[in-house]
Amino acid sequence: MDFEKLKIKSYRHWDVYLNPNQCYLGWVYLWAKRENAIDLMQITDEERDNLFSIGRALQDVIAPLFQPDLMNYASLGNRFNHLHFHIIPR
Repeated sequence: MDFEKLKIKSYRHWDVYLNPNQCYLGWVYLWAKRENAIDLMQITDEERDNLFSIGRALQDVIAPLFQPDLMNYASLGNRFNHLHFHIIPR
C-alpha cells in the first residue's frame, strides 16, 4: 500500500495519516518522524508537546464532523515496529 497517498499533513515531529481501515470514520494515526522512535515513553519533550498539540487540533476537526461519543487513543506497535499513535473516534 502506498501510505504516502494517505498522508494528511506533516508537522515537525509527526506525520498524520488517514487509517485505511475506516470502520470508525475519522480514524487517523500520527507517525513519528524520528527514525529510531519506538517507545512512547521515550519521546522527547518537543515530540510530546507536538503530539498533544496535533491531537487537540485533530479533535477540533474530527468531533464536529463525526460527532463521536468519545475518542480512543492507542500506541500498540504490534504490526509496525515504529512509534505511531492512533486517534480513533468512537
